[in-house]
Amino acid sequence: MANIIGKGGNKPQKASEQSTQQPKLDLGKSTPIVCAHCGYDVFIDGSKFRKLSKLITGTPQDVIVPIEVMMCGNCGEICEGAFSDCIGLTNLPTLTGVNTIGKFAFSGTGLTSASIPDNVITFDMNVFSGCESLTNIEISEDNDTFSFD
Repeated sequence: MANIIGKGGNKPQKASEQSTQQPKLDLGKSTPIVCAHCGYDVFIDGSKFRKLSKLITGTPQDVIVPIEVMMCGNCGEICEGAFSDCIGLTNLPTLTGVNTIGKFAFSGTGLTSASIPDNVITFDMNVFSGCESLTNIEISEDNDTFSFD
């Protein structure tokens, strides 16, 4: 069994002897994080990943770093820069429930085409900037409120 070194130079403890009690936090003194678009404070999470070469990290293998991506649970906004520079992203994720796509959300990706459904009504600037492989953007015929900001 692995030993865990205790705090302040205490003798090593076995994992089974460690306290599992979590510290208590007073969330009454916290500041809520809200959607910049609508002010709502509930988010749907997702992840994107970055690979760092072992030559850069000095480790025996390449390192995969997860990066959290958030979408507002109320207005469905994909936040600014959510998928930027994900060159491995070649297909646009399903945009069901998405109303707004933030600045640079898909910039620098490997997208080859994009299909915008009728529920997406607003694109902030530079959503697809630097997408060198992007040759086609199709907007649903049923989308009569789509606009570029």
